[in-house]
Amino acid sequence: MKSCNTFIEYHTTDSLQKHAPVFKKLTSYSAVVNAIAITPDGKKAITGSNNHTCVLWDLASRKPIKTLKGHTFWVVAVAVSPDGKLAMSASWDETCILWDLGNGKSLKTLKGHADVVNAVAFTPDGKKAVSVSNDRTCILWDLESGNPLITFKGHSGGINAMVICNYGKGILTASTNDTCILWDLGSGKHLKTLKGHTDNVYAVAVTLDGKQALSASWDQTCILWNLQSGKPIETLRHGSEVLAVSITPDGKQALTGCWDGKCILWDLGSGKILSSFKGHTDSVNAVIVTPDGKTGAIGI
Repeated sequence: MKSCNTFIEYHTTDSLQKHAPVFKKLTSYSAVVNAIAITPDGKKAITGSNNHTCVLWDLASRKPIKTLKGHTFWVVAVAVSPDGKLAMSASWDETCILWDLGNGKSLKTLKGHADVVNAVAFTPDGKKAVSVSNDRTCILWDLESGNPLITFKGHSGGINAMVICNYGKGILTASTNDTCILWDLGSGKHLKTLKGHTDNVYAVAVTLDGKQALSASWDQTCILWNLQSGKPIETLRHGSEVLAVSITPDGKQALTGCWDGKCILWDLGSGKILSSFKGHTDSVNAVIVTPDGKTGAIGI
């Protein structure tokens, strides 16, 4: 990632489908922003940064609410629980921290990985979480006890990203070995390997119906996959390495973020670019679309 004094940029329109984003900056923030998650009600966002902290933001006022401190190295991933009351952060200090968003206090520190932790997500019931690491493993955690339940092994390289899919029954992981793997969450069984990229896969997203996934790679492409067959549907070609991806709730569009600082809004049905915009000069490390599909948030 490029190093810079960084803020979050908040892009809003009446609808992302109108393809004319208006740039609104959140309060200036002097740290590289690696990750963004938005609460289910769409009113708040949480970010993870290179200054070892997470910040909870109010999106209406575009101001910070509280800073969550506990990690000892970069925070590279964040997630919010389905009820919006908890958050989970993943760090290069090899841990995950479970946070109470009401008071900003840490509830548990999850230790079990042997290398940096790159991504984290809650299960739909909010009782478990999944994390992935450069140690080539994915861990399913019980949040009440803080103990690991299943360790998923199968990648031959570090795991950069993951997403829970199939209505909480599966996990899709993305790796430095240029592949994605679909797993059964309950048993830890390896279901499918998605092959098509020619370089590291940095990010992955899944449609709400669980039928399709979109992976983003250093090979300057995103691939849209049919998860039932494991076959590619469409390749979205960028002019730069792709670091981040998010799919709109209706599954019709995707927002991608690139190393060259550009964001692209895609039509997934046709594979065509709907809008391309660049309001900054540094790499886009994170993108996310709000639950109503009208707003995109970008971290640089």
